[in-house]
Amino acid sequence: MAGMTSNTTDFTWDGTITTEILSISGPSVSIPTIDVSTMDQGTAGTTPSAGAKQFLKGIADYGEITFEIAFDIDDNATHLALTADMLVPQTIKTWKIEWPDGTDYTEGSGFITAFSPTGSLDDKMTASVTIRTTTAITWPS
Repeated sequence: MAGMTSNTTDFTWDGTITTEILSISGPSVSIPTIDVSTMDQGTAGTTPSAGAKQFLKGIADYGEITFEIAFDIDDNATHLALTADMLVPQTIKTWKIEWPDGTDYTEGSGFITAFSPTGSLDDKMTASVTIRTTTAITWPS
């Protein structure tokens, strides 16, 4: 099986590429289940699904995207724009992840829910960013 590295994955927020990304995770898609079982389903032979619970699919939740950046507060306008967007109420913007092959991408819209800078002795400053998706997502085809 052929694989690929993630070294050239790009993340775009509101049309601007976010620089100095160290890692990216998500979006994490899930579909809840709705239990529609009734008490008479426990009687063997009365229905096609007798003796088994029945479930329906719920509405898809496209989850969150999280990424870590090498944070440079003095020299990176795109990083500062992320924090500014987070603090403006109801700021929903488009995002796009361009995968390493350069032709496939995942995109949608969302808002920033967290921006958390971190620093430690003898290491670079980083920041973790979390985006909550607000629409269905376009996946590579």
